[in-house]
Amino acid sequence: MDLQKKPTGYKIWKRYKKLGELVLVEQKRTPHRYANCLSIEVEALILGHKRKYPNWGAPKIREKIIRKYPDVKPPAKCTIHAVLDRNRLVNHVCEFYKSVLYLQYIYAM
Repeated sequence: MDLQKKPTGYKIWKRYKKLGELVLVEQKRTPHRYANCLSIEVEALILGHKRKYPNWGAPKIREKIIRKYPDVKPPAKCTIHAVLDRNRLVNHVCEFYKSVLYLQYIYAM
């Protein structure tokens, strides 16, 4: 027999006193906010800077956004990197070294 823990029971009881019968309906379990969710405008801004300056990485793009658009809340470097990676605008170092090792292997034969 599965019994609810005391804190869970008290939480449900308080909710029942506050909302009544609506508590018995299944509650949404989706998060209230998403951590790396950006507005379309900020994402377009990041992608525009990357297309204009293809050699720039996330830190430099972030600094450019801070200086050029002070009213926009700048995203973190990891968020900018995630946007660039999602749009396949990041060259991964691992892939580069794999190709170098492959070429060394072929020329060694």
